[in-house]
Amino acid sequence: MRELIIIRTHFYCEATERLYNYLKSTSDRDVAFICDETNGAVEVGTGKLKISISEKSSKDMKLHVPQKFGWLCGDYSLYAASHLLGAYDRYWLIESDVRIGLDSSAEFFDRFNDESIDFLAFHMFKAKQDWFWHSPMCYFEPDVYACLFPVVGISKRAVRFAYQARKEMSETFEDIVPPDEIRRWPNDESFLMSTLMANGFNCKSLDAGSVKYRTNDSFNVGLPKSEKKISEQAPSGLFYHPVHSKVRFVSKANTWLDTYTHNKATKKRLKDVFHSDFLQDLRVEASDDEFLKFERRLLEAIQNASG
Repeated sequence: MRELIIIRTHFYCEATERLYNYLKSTSDRDVAFICDETNGAVEVGTGKLKISISEKSSKDMKLHVPQKFGWLCGDYSLYAASHLLGAYDRYWLIESDVRIGLDSSAEFFDRFNDESIDFLAFHMFKAKQDWFWHSPMCYFEPDVYACLFPVVGISKRAVRFAYQARKEMSETFEDIVPPDEIRRWPNDESFLMSTLMANGFNCKSLDAGSVKYRTNDSFNVGLPKSEKKISEQAPSGLFYHPVHSKVRFVSKANTWLDTYTHNKATKKRLKDVFHSDFLQDLRVEASDDEFLKFERRLLEAIQNASG
């Protein structure tokens, strides 16, 4: 079985280079970049395979392009890759802020070499009505499923079927979804999981095996984790997400603090979220001035919070 690993990104830096080099040297698979170039070219250096995705290229594939589609529609990257590089039996999509705590990433990929499996992801579940993405997807499939999307694997047959379904959705959603629906366009995880489950594809959780590759703390959609700290520790056997370094780490930290203060988090909630381990990660990645500025902002937010 031929497999391609695609690193999905909209930026390139030294940390992205390290992820590429790690996968290239240890996975025993081909590795390429898929870059959201809506806001300009992403230079990944010579000797690397890069696929560009943009508003124009998505429209050329007859796909609807909502606002922030590059973040919202990770499945578009899979369609672009399978269109341009169609010789593979499975496509692995890995976001650029994922890190793998294994000496060799092939140890992970080799464990999931069953060709009968069509879709692989962490934390697969049937969504309830209160899940954020249930509402837009339920107009197309009554049973809505979800997963974590930073690491997914999909078979050639599944990605081709999903592309046709997404294209049909692009043509008909104005007629199906009520005009007063706010979150009109289903995101990547709700669309792929729900569509494949409804049509008999073999979907398997990456959590299902005897070896556990993540914990809720190591792999989630929360605050950033220190790339430097993770790279210097002994291999843990775990996947990590989201992992950032330096300026990007600091930016993500401040964005999360803005979000929690905007949502009027209580004093306890702020202390629980921005805990000592996170602040240690921030100290590793930030300059002294950046750390002190964030610390002052956090203390001010806690003082002004209720509870």
